[in-house]
Amino acid sequence: MRDRRDVDREFAQLAAIPEELIDLGRATLLVARDLDSTCDIAASLALLDEMAAPLSGQAARELPPERAAALLKEHVFERLGFCGNDEDYFDPRNSLLHEVLSRRTGIPITLGIAALEIARRAGIAAFGIGFPGHFLVGVGKRDRCILIDPFHGGRRLNAHTLTELLRGVAGPDARVLPEHLRPAGKRAIIMRLLANLKGVYVRRREGLNLLCVLDRLIGLEPGASKEVRDRGLVYADLGCFGPARDDLSAYLARVPDAADAEEVRGLLAQVSRRAATLN
Repeated sequence: MRDRRDVDREFAQLAAIPEELIDLGRATLLVARDLDSTCDIAASLALLDEMAAPLSGQAARELPPERAAALLKEHVFERLGFCGNDEDYFDPRNSLLHEVLSRRTGIPITLGIAALEIARRAGIAAFGIGFPGHFLVGVGKRDRCILIDPFHGGRRLNAHTLTELLRGVAGPDARVLPEHLRPAGKRAIIMRLLANLKGVYVRRREGLNLLCVLDRLIGLEPGASKEVRDRGLVYADLGCFGPARDDLSAYLARVPDAADAEEVRGLLAQVSRRAATLN
């Protein structure tokens, strides 16, 4: 079992190292280990190696994008059986990679990360795409790739299905723009995963887990004023009035003209009084 200080140290490194040095699979498992002490990072990485092994002798590196995408679909989503969990989408386990690898079900981003890590081990060129509301995977080079949907069995996407996906989250008049299909960096993928977990724990009113996720979001992006505010709100809900005061003060110092500034000032006055009575 890993000491929490080891996890803290690795998260600090994750925030500091160059993008190309980030191990996406390990970083995703680090998020899981932070929230579930039973997560065995080494065992999960070994499982990814095992899952990718059948592809290693198929000269996958040389395949054109169409065949590589078909091979990835067949192996990951048919043979291994990974699929989207639309019955209990907001189950936190869907966002924890060790659980996704064990249960073979998850949400678009964790299924996409699993596919990316298997592809990388097999020598298949692939990358993540932070499409609005639905993480996608591109197979091939960035200027010539096939887009697949990891939540729906690795199906191949085209202009029509991309528009359908976008309109499902952005309304009937939404149009797919080039920026929607830009490759996502590894750090951005981890930030998006953490943002998903934030939403899950808000829905479930799990303050301690929410606090953990907010700590990591702020650690990866110290300038994230909204996350600092939200952490202050969580601290206040948990009765930690000193830290709540510090975060709410920091938020107002950064964005004094925010739309919610008056509301936050009112709460800050309350938590400051409560903090003073505890000293």
